[in-house]
Amino acid sequence: MLTMSECAVFTRLDGGFGTSVKLSTSSGNCTFMNPNMPTNKDSYYGSDSHAWSCWDVPSPEYDSVWEHYYTIKGFKYPFVCNGNINCFYDTVAPPGPSPEEKGHPVWQFFWGAHQMDVPPGHLQVIWLWVPVGSS
Repeated sequence: MLTMSECAVFTRLDGGFGTSVKLSTSSGNCTFMNPNMPTNKDSYYGSDSHAWSCWDVPSPEYDSVWEHYYTIKGFKYPFVCNGNINCFYDTVAPPGPSPEEKGHPVWQFFWGAHQMDVPPGHLQVIWLWVPVGSS
């Protein structure tokens, strides 16, 4: 769950595919595959997708649970993308401004002929990569 007051600091790990990287935190591997996270029941195509989280992998079967993240040269800003040029994400509300306000789940953005945008009431968001120590 992401909130505006919790600035996330990630460690970049070599992803093995050109300039893509894996993301990790002190909480563990970052992934959309954590079965303990809520699914996006409002999405036509992403109804079985889990919210993004960084978690300690509980067993060897999840040891390969990683997504590869990257930015695209030529964009004005270094947006965090994953998969096949997936630079947008789906959430139910913007992050809260204070630590007391609960964060909201963020899912991969799925679309197709039956649903071209995020579900009604959701927001399409992008993540901006700002390396620690930069402005």
